[in-house]
Amino acid sequence: MCGFAQVPCQIVQMTKAEQAAAFAAVNGKVTKVTSWQILKAALAAGEGWATAANTIAVEAGCRLMTFNRNSTEKKPGEIFGIKGFVSLVSQRQREHVVAALKVMMSAEGYRDNKDAWEAGCMIPILTALTERPAALAQSGFVRAFEEFDFWDLADRDAQERRAKRRQGIAHPPKAETLRAGVLAWIDKAFPQRIALPGRSDSA
Repeated sequence: MCGFAQVPCQIVQMTKAEQAAAFAAVNGKVTKVTSWQILKAALAAGEGWATAANTIAVEAGCRLMTFNRNSTEKKPGEIFGIKGFVSLVSQRQREHVVAALKVMMSAEGYRDNKDAWEAGCMIPILTALTERPAALAQSGFVRAFEEFDFWDLADRDAQERRAKRRQGIAHPPKAETLRAGVLAWIDKAFPQRIALPGRSDSA
């Protein structure tokens, strides 16, 4: 399958005890493969899910990372949350993901803030934005998005989460509550017009 006709091999004579010890040593010290390494290998192999996600990122002016960086070296537009981003790409229309990324790359407070690109912030934001493509298409969306205080939303969510924890009350996942907060802002700032059924222009 890999194109090799032969591979190197060494036969070692061992007792059953030595075989057991070798098995434990080999299988007990497995190096964990990261999502960045998996992505890099998938891109090299031309796998569809990887190339699709990478093409979307590039089209929006972003970079889908195949390695991790120190937090001080990370930059806006670099996507490190591979699993979340690939999952989002598989669930949303391509053009909606590109449009959402372009909003983040255009808006002040996001294009110049690496913290906004951490997976815990970026994925809820992108998820919400891709659910409202009509709002994103409006000319004033980026300017309005710049005025939206996402960090206040995140702080209020964290405070409520701590309060619920002290009370022993379950709270929805952070990704869901932040997504809901962004959606609530979009729906308030850009309410969708609903056509009335059964009404004609001549009526």
